[in-house]
Amino acid sequence: MTPAQQLGHYLYKPQAMPGPGTVTSYSSMWLALFDARVVAGRDRESGNPIPGADPPAKWLAAIGYVALLDQLGKAVKRPTRPSTSGVALIRTLEAFTQLPEAERKAMYALRNALAHDYSLVNVGTAGDHLFQLEWDNTSPLITLPAMAWDRDYTNPAIGTNTLDTVVNLWAVTQLGEDVVRDVLAAYSNNDLELAVDPDEAEHRYFVQIM
Repeated sequence: MTPAQQLGHYLYKPQAMPGPGTVTSYSSMWLALFDARVVAGRDRESGNPIPGADPPAKWLAAIGYVALLDQLGKAVKRPTRPSTSGVALIRTLEAFTQLPEAERKAMYALRNALAHDYSLVNVGTAGDHLFQLEWDNTSPLITLPAMAWDRDYTNPAIGTNTLDTVVNLWAVTQLGEDVVRDVLAAYSNNDLELAVDPDEAEHRYFVQIM
């Protein structure tokens, strides 16, 4: 395939799972999104929240969406909003959101804390954060602390907005949905390119389902 053809294949939404004996190549972008939606209490096809749903695995839902944001930062790029960041998730947020730099870095730190350690702490290049996690459809995505945490686990201010970074995991899932919508819109407006060689994309971002 040409890069343009492979990009279209990557973004194509499967209409149905294959029947018995059928081998089909599916973009892992859509597989990740479908799985994340189910865990997050959203409709698998539309991504809309299911009224009254209270997902029991909210951390896993958030991990699904941040993994998708990671993938998009490696798989595609937006020529009109180029990013030079070495972090795939931040490249995605720079290209498809209006989040300020501090919040982009906090999202990267959250991804590290949850995906690498399933924990509420990140220490390192993504920034030092103690996280408090919420789940509601009204609170902001991120509330940054009044001051940076000093890596002192005995600090009496831990557990307050003075030191803790508060993240609304419901808003994380909505952020993922918004980014996917904007990725597809950028493709429709000829403002999206494949960021890897088509042969690499075939092996990295497509799954054979039988």
